[in-house]
Amino acid sequence: MNDHVARAFTANDDEKATQQIEKAFNHINRITRDCYKFLNLFYKKEAEKFDRSICSVEPRTTEDYKRMADYGSLSDCATNLVELAKQKEHLVSDEETYQNYENAYNAYRELHQFIVDNRRDVLSMNRKRKSRAVGSLMFSIVTFILGCIVTNNNQAILDVFKNIFSK
Repeated sequence: MNDHVARAFTANDDEKATQQIEKAFNHINRITRDCYKFLNLFYKKEAEKFDRSICSVEPRTTEDYKRMADYGSLSDCATNLVELAKQKEHLVSDEETYQNYENAYNAYRELHQFIVDNRRDVLSMNRKRKSRAVGSLMFSIVTFILGCIVTNNNQAILDVFKNIFSK
């Protein structure tokens, strides 16, 4: 890129200088497009991490359902725009390709902002579900043990724990 600027500066006529400036501009355009591609990939990986945490959440309120629907819409939009940019990359002009990747980046940036704004709420929903599952498991174990003690069936307790921990 710098080489083209230097050639434009030392060119003998305006036409050659203009050609060199256009070549430098194309380099900048490709560099920027590559940056958009990299940022889209980064945001996609971040969204995939968030996907794993949101998949285990059971929405309880209309706000939770709305939050999950909004996330799905933003995620689908960003994914579709990246796919569109990839499909059209060599079929359209450089300027349109640049614009397609910029649109995809803007969609992923909006998705990223949504994740940042809602991560705490989603993680707290996730913890509630996990703590309830652990509590339910503990309650089942305690109930089983108490049932065996009340019926004076201590051997059943030992057999169950042997089977569980011997595997």
